[in-house]
Amino acid sequence: MSSPVSSTGSSGSSSSTAPIDYLSYLGSLSSAPFDPNVIISALLNVQQQPITQIQTQIKNVQTDQSIYSSIGADATALQNAAFSLSLQSTVQANAVTSTNSASVTATANPNVAAGNYTVAVSHLATSTTATSTAQLGLAINGTTPLSGLNLSSPVTAGSFSVVIDGKVQQVNVDPTKSLTDPNGALTLLQQTLTAGLQASDPGISATATVSGNKIQIQVSGGSAAHTISFGASGDSSNFLQAMNLSTANATVTGGGSATMSSSAVVGVAQTGAILTQANLATGLNNTTGSFTVNGVSIGWDASQDSISSVIGKINSSSAGVTATYNANTDQLQLSNTATGQGAMALQDVQGNFLAAMNLAPGTTNAEILGQNASLSINGGPTIYSASNTITNAIPGLSINALALTTGAPATLTVGPDVSGITKNVQTFVTAANKLITDINTTQQKDPTTGTYSFLLGDSTLTGLSNSVLNMITGQLTSSGAYQSLQDLGITTGAVGSQPGTTNGLTLDTTKLAAALAANPSQVAALFAGTVANNGFQGVGQQLNTYLNQQTNPINGPFAQEQSTGNTQITQYQARITEIQYQITQQRAILTSEFAAMTTALGSINAQSAALASLGISVTSANLSGGTSSNSSSTGG
Repeated sequence: MSSPVSSTGSSGSSSSTAPIDYLSYLGSLSSAPFDPNVIISALLNVQQQPITQIQTQIKNVQTDQSIYSSIGADATALQNAAFSLSLQSTVQANAVTSTNSASVTATANPNVAAGNYTVAVSHLATSTTATSTAQLGLAINGTTPLSGLNLSSPVTAGSFSVVIDGKVQQVNVDPTKSLTDPNGALTLLQQTLTAGLQASDPGISATATVSGNKIQIQVSGGSAAHTISFGASGDSSNFLQAMNLSTANATVTGGGSATMSSSAVVGVAQTGAILTQANLATGLNNTTGSFTVNGVSIGWDASQDSISSVIGKINSSSAGVTATYNANTDQLQLSNTATGQGAMALQDVQGNFLAAMNLAPGTTNAEILGQNASLSINGGPTIYSASNTITNAIPGLSINALALTTGAPATLTVGPDVSGITKNVQTFVTAANKLITDINTTQQKDPTTGTYSFLLGDSTLTGLSNSVLNMITGQLTSSGAYQSLQDLGITTGAVGSQPGTTNGLTLDTTKLAAALAANPSQVAALFAGTVANNGFQGVGQQLNTYLNQQTNPINGPFAQEQSTGNTQITQYQARITEIQYQITQQRAILTSEFAAMTTALGSINAQSAALASLGISVTSANLSGGTSSNSSSTGG
């Protein structure tokens, strides 16, 4: 009989066979190298298929949720539009036109009767103001060097031009000299003017003096005509700008005279400097202090605050006052933000800031009380108002007096706001069409895929669409010329249209405008009517109530759809987790079994190698079921 092993005698010829690598042998059964992980993955792929199916189900649920969310947004938009039309302020809104909108405009509440109102404005309301009774800063003088004067900007050395009868003359400026110094700029200016004018008119004279915080120039006594202007390109000193003389031009007629003056005061307070360096004409008597404006306290610190910063504090306070600085007059002005005859209360509490601003005491010389507006309506008695917006003349009519109505009064015409109401109705129709169209899409075959939505026949969506259409197109009352929204121009298409040829609702704006002109109150009732007031509920009221229930974020059908979908997704995800756990367990078992097999085969290989070292070999033929004979024999 055959044997899987052969022995070799000690004498005679012999042949040997190499030991078998069992792992290589297993690999030789396939064209690819033996890899246990490939086999394991192939075995487990079948168990992965339910996961793919569940993931598809999750995607379908999420698609339904997305569609519901979009249609829910449509329903909310329609509810908002319906709510707007459920308000009398919307559907009975009035518009007002004016024959003189530059002088009078107005707005009217829904309860204002349509008609014409004539308005004559004789006075406008003004605000109470308080203005510094004198300039804030130190005035200029002729004896202080230019560099030491309290100017808006320092004077630079150089020269400036004066043009006399077309001839340019230069005047030198030395900031270290005073204005009236023999070599001072003002003295040199006077000399230049005199010489230039007398060159052709010997009897003329010119003077240049400091007066009232300004430069005053007087020309007189001549017999010829002259022209005088200041400044030319190439001037190297800013003297003219610092003295506010840039525009002090003059034409002197023959035998006449002319006066030229600074366009604004020259010596001014330094509004941006801290108060201790502001060069105030009236000094502060304390380093810190406070004052009140209309009872509101304002604090100041002379080492930190400037006039500008204190102005900012006043304007940002609740005093109801606007403070400004006038650079031309070097004065502070406070104005009540409210118009009318109410006084402004100003008081220094600590220190003398208001006094230094020439504003104290606050209700005397510095203050001018505002005026009340006065007007008459339809030729009636005079009406007075502290504001230029008059609301107490005709209930619900707010009149804005903008200017005096010189000549004929302005005529205000009150009537339905056709444009505004039409716009709101169109918004309503557009929102309804969006909702109905999006719902209809879920009930139709997809033209691309040829399949129907999973929401085909969904009773919530079809019921919503039908209810909305029924409310909009249904008859509301059996009395009057306007019994439904169709009578106002809201229809599903022209009469006689074939089914399927119309696309949602349409609005005939001409028909709506005619209805508003004919009977605005009945039009309003069809949208905003109530059972208590009209015997029926308007469409705006109906839809607002119904859609409010549908879109309820807790128990409305859209919220429930999202909640149900989330629950399904959670259950599906739990099932996927369970399957994945089972697959992981099975992979571990198979991996362990293949590892054990690999270990066993490795042990066989080791034994084969050991046998081969003893001259005993295991052949592949043995393993495949073949027979072999001894590789050697012994003769007798």
